[in-house]
This record gives sequence, structure tokens and C-alpha cells, in this order.
Amino acid sequence: MRTDEARVVLDSAIENLDERERALQRCGLRGMDLTPTVRYAATLRVLRDLVGQGWTVREDDEGIILDAPGRAALRIDESIRRSFAFARGSPVLNHRDVRRSSAAWTALCGGGF
Repeated sequence: MRTDEARVVLDSAIENLDERERALQRCGLRGMDLTPTVRYAATLRVLRDLVGQGWTVREDDEGIILDAPGRAALRIDESIRRSFAFARGSPVLNHRDVRRSSAAWTALCGGGF
């Protein structure tokens, strides 16, 4: 999403949320009852500030991704990232496997790294 588009979407969402919060207050909600709304509003405002500072917002099938200024050109191709999705879901190696791999690596490299 382009920065100007993201800014418009966020401004609109914040405005709608502020109206919603005022309506909830008119209904008598106070304090802890408004906590989720206040947290959501704070999140949107932080996101808007980041976009204003040059952060890029994009999304994929897993959710929203923020790219720091200047990092958008360096991001990993989505197809490569998806190809490594198996690693996120795989079980962690057990301790014996890690020790064996470590010993093999040390023997191979002579331990001098």
C-alpha cells in the first residue's frame, strides 16, 4: 500500500474509532470498559506515525508487515519466504542432534572460527 493511501485509511479508521469511543462514553462506559478501544486507538495512531516517518505497510496471507524506511527494496521475495514456511512449523531438533551436529562441525572446521 502506498504511503498516501495508508495515511488516508489510517486517518479514516482513527476518526471512526474516536466517534465510536465517544458513543460508548455517552452510553456510560468508563475506565476499564474502554480499555480495548483505547488500546486499538493507540495502535492505529502509532501505525499512522510510523507511516508518516516513511515506514511502508504491506500485507500477506499472515497479516500486516511493516518495512522500515529504506528497507522496502531489501525485503525478501514472497515466494522465497513462503518456501521456508516449513521451518516455522517444524519441531525443534532434540538436544542430542544439536550436540552431534556441533561436534561434526567442530571436527570439520578444526574448531578455529
